[in-house]
Amino acid sequence: ELKQALNSVELQALGILLDGADFKSFADSQGVMVEVLADGINEKAMDAIGDGLMDEEFVLYEDYIEEVRKLVEE
Repeated sequence: ELKQALNSVELQALGILLDGADFKSFADSQGVMVEVLADGINEKAMDAIGDGLMDEEFVLYEDYIEEVRKLVEE
């Protein structure tokens, strides 16, 4: 359900987070504010699984790293 809710930029952003790359630079390259991108991902996750995927520092919660990896790799 979550994978269908996320758009391609949001899925790429999750991949960036998994790789430890610069999330803000990625957001900038997509022409979106980093907070808007993170909030969009977390809102969709909240609707789908009842929880956000990352904290205010744009770090994935450890509990969801494996699930996010599966989402990005599918």
